[in-house]
Amino acid sequence: MVETLKKICPDCKAKYPMEMEVGPCHECGGEIIVETVKTKKSKN
Repeated sequence: MVETLKKICPDCKAKYPMEMEVGPCHECGGEIIVETVKTKKSKN
């Protein structure tokens, strides 16, 4: 399992790059949170 961090607005589900500073969502003005997403490592 690989854990990746994503910045996401829970209100409108807008996703933002991790380099972006935390602030209000550009889409709806809501609070942007950092979410930990667990993904399976793909086998090549």
